[in-house]
Amino acid sequence: MLLCKISLIGTTEDFSAAFNAQQQQLKDNYGHSDYEQTINNIQIGVEKITTELYFITYSWMSGNLTYNAITLNVENTDKKNLSLENYESSYAVDNLGNKYYPMYYNESPYPPDQPLGYKNVLFIKFWPFDSKASSVTLHLKYAGADYVFSNMPIR
Repeated sequence: MLLCKISLIGTTEDFSAAFNAQQQQLKDNYGHSDYEQTINNIQIGVEKITTELYFITYSWMSGNLTYNAITLNVENTDKKNLSLENYESSYAVDNLGNKYYPMYYNESPYPPDQPLGYKNVLFIKFWPFDSKASSVTLHLKYAGADYVFSNMPIR
């Protein structure tokens, strides 16, 4: 026979108040990035910064294919369709003053299986950031507007 003792710590009101406060905090920031800007009804937010360490060794070749990438969510706040050709240019500057230009970018509709039309994902790939750098500032020109996302941590 298994005996259990359940003891109540606090009251249900205490639990409910703590739970509701936590839920409100989640609602306030849900779906929004700490690095987000809206210009001319186009909202761009940084989803993630990726550091991919990738070395290849093959029977007759080897190489370092390491890169850094920034993934951004692009949304038209008026729910109007976005073109996949609004990206104009970008570059990143680390906290040491080094400038990085993209080696690759791709803008694709979101979600890929049934696109909404007013949301895209912009993926920008850079050569590796300096190993001593701790943050990076992204300068992005998109649909004629200049977006600057400052001091994003990369380590």
